[in-house]
Amino acid sequence: MVFTINPQSPLRYQHIILDRDGVVNHDSSSYIKSLFEWRPIYSSLMAISLLCRAGIRVSIASNQSAVARCFLDLNELYDIHSYLQLLLHNLEASISTIQFCPHLPTDECKCRKPKPGMLASICSIYNLTPGDVLFVGDKQSDFEAASSFGCDFLFISNSPQADFIRTANIRVFWASSLYQFVRSYSYS
Repeated sequence: MVFTINPQSPLRYQHIILDRDGVVNHDSSSYIKSLFEWRPIYSSLMAISLLCRAGIRVSIASNQSAVARCFLDLNELYDIHSYLQLLLHNLEASISTIQFCPHLPTDECKCRKPKPGMLASICSIYNLTPGDVLFVGDKQSDFEAASSFGCDFLFISNSPQADFIRTANIRVFWASSLYQFVRSYSYS
């Protein structure tokens, strides 16, 4: 079941974990291979700023198989994340933790979404339970990670119609953008 946004209710999460590509920045079907190709979604940066100002921690959990595919080296990935932090600093915000999985889908690691390893790791750092967290993503693998971990999920899409959501054992919200979702809630 997909829940609609209720502007009268406060955002109750202590921590929001974001997928990066497609939520924080524009995604690319040919992988983001450099800082030059990385294009932020400015409304998402504003949403992160609003969350931080409300005292809600924000982290990132992102699959980055471009590293294993040798399209992107770790230094370039760190440059992208440093630039993201710089942009957020200018908005009086920051990302608390950035975790990424550099592995291929065939590597069978524990961190790559749809496995919940990165979500569990971030929660372990901040001593959180799945109920304290909202995971935000735009792909089925993001939903599956949230579902497996047991935390609520915000599906970023232009359409709430996704067959995989019908199997939800968690609360699932839908919004066309992170900014739309964040602006819809009070922070009391």
